[in-house]
Amino acid sequence: MTRVSPGTRFIPETILPDQFAAIWHRHIPTPEVALLHALLEQALRDLRLTGHPRRALKRLSREAYKWVASADRSHPFSFVNVCDTLGLSANAVRMHFLSDSNLSDGPAPAMVTPERCHPGNGADA
Repeated sequence: MTRVSPGTRFIPETILPDQFAAIWHRHIPTPEVALLHALLEQALRDLRLTGHPRRALKRLSREAYKWVASADRSHPFSFVNVCDTLGLSANAVRMHFLSDSNLSDGPAPAMVTPERCHPGNGADA
């Protein structure tokens, strides 16, 4: 067993200013929130496969379109429920995702954030 001298027991670990700011302002997403963000990001990537020549990728695009266009709330990971949980307006995110600029080829579009889509009021079905 290693002996620890009394003076070294309570030496605080170093924390960077950026890490402290994130903790202080609670900008550290929980794993659940990170998962919901990943769902939206993947849906956006899949939607961009609309004109892809491979049939499997076209199918992914169609499935993503159906998920984004759906107003179903019966599943916990439905598009509307995901947006509500993240504090995003489902209609605003839907319009952003399905806009022509996001479905065309080119650089990947920016992820939707609360700053870009005002929080929903629960009426976004």
